Amino acid sequence: MSKYSLDNKRLYETREINFIKIFFRILLVFIGIVVVGLFVIPVNDVVTYNYGEIISKNPEINFKAPFEIIPRKTFVSKGDRVTKGDTLMEIDNASGEFVTIFQQNKSIDIDKLNIEEKVAFFKKQIELDSIQYINNRKKITNELRSLGQQAYLLNEQIKIKRNKLSSDSIMYQKEVISLIELRQANDDYLTSRSQYLQLGNLRSQLKGQFSSLENEYLQSKNTLEIQISDLIASQNRLDQQKENVNSKLETREKSIDIVQAADNKQFLISNLDGVIVNVFTQNQNLSFINKGESLISITPDSKSFYARARVKEQDLKYLKEGQTTHLKLDAYYYYQYGPIKGALSFIPNRKEVDNNFYVLIDLPETQKLNLRSGYSFKGDVILEKMKLGKYILKKVFEQYDTKMSVQEVPEKQTGDISI
Repeated sequence: MSKYSLDNKRLYETREINFIKIFFRILLVFIGIVVVGLFVIPVNDVVTYNYGEIISKNPEINFKAPFEIIPRKTFVSKGDRVTKGDTLMEIDNASGEFVTIFQQNKSIDIDKLNIEEKVAFFKKQIELDSIQYINNRKKITNELRSLGQQAYLLNEQIKIKRNKLSSDSIMYQKEVISLIELRQANDDYLTSRSQYLQLGNLRSQLKGQFSSLENEYLQSKNTLEIQISDLIASQNRLDQQKENVNSKLETREKSIDIVQAADNKQFLISNLDGVIVNVFTQNQNLSFINKGESLISITPDSKSFYARARVKEQDLKYLKEGQTTHLKLDAYYYYQYGPIKGALSFIPNRKEVDNNFYVLIDLPETQKLNLRSGYSFKGDVILEKMKLGKYILKKVFEQYDTKMSVQEVPEKQTGDISI
């Protein structure tokens, strides 16, 4: 081997050894950084929730009628902003006489509706009875026609058997046939006569049914027509009563206008700042409103909010009142605006009607974001700060405990049960 080749081999081995040393030093530095990070870097141990809602501390206010009223004039519409002291509506206090007349008017409308339904029912009944009468009449007519045909054939048979009986009598006298044959011919003749008489009786019965069917139909039709006539007369009387009541209502409303305008008008006044959500009198065009019925709804201006978040039941054991929580609003981009900080104020002891647990979160009144009631969010509850190594060990043991608890759950045994 030449000297040149030995120098190249020695140079190659030296480079390889240096590369291994450098790589090993880099690996040691990386491991050192990781080990130091496990004992130095702090992380938050959190419980996450995937759904929550922002709620205003001042809920929507629904103004209701304090007594029976007549809305005279509405000064606001849906979407208008109002301040405390603004006039919302002019109203009249409906007196007892007006209530009586108004209720009487409604009662007349109900009675008229009932009469119209009864008249329609009786007319339908007449129509059905007519159809039934026609069908029964056709049925009896067909039966009579069939019986007539049978009677005609049977009568022809009787004539033949009577002639045969006469000839058999002559032949018996001449001793051509026996007495038994003569009696047989006589019996056949008498049997046919009896059948003919039975058909005649049956035809008489059907003719009687035909006559009574028409009489019953006409009697029922006349009864129903009389009832319809009486109902129409009652309806006409109700129409006259309604005209009188409407006249009284108009007179009463005019008198109320004069009294209220000259004496003491009554107004519905807003006691808060907010936005009109609904005006029920505009939606329904009501001329009279009973006590307790809704008039106007207002959403108050509010800068005070709290949050309601849904949590898993297995996370409840970690939660305590006062723990810090971070809210990530869906309405604001998290990495641009950041989270909203709050504090747990209530931890439930039982599930709500939708079979979930909900915690309440206090929010500071001064916020950099413009909150609105109904905003949805997700976020975390910070349980404690710990070193990265401790956090990893905790998560590992939690996973181990979860797997062990799943394995320890006994399977349901199935089989026959003897009693």
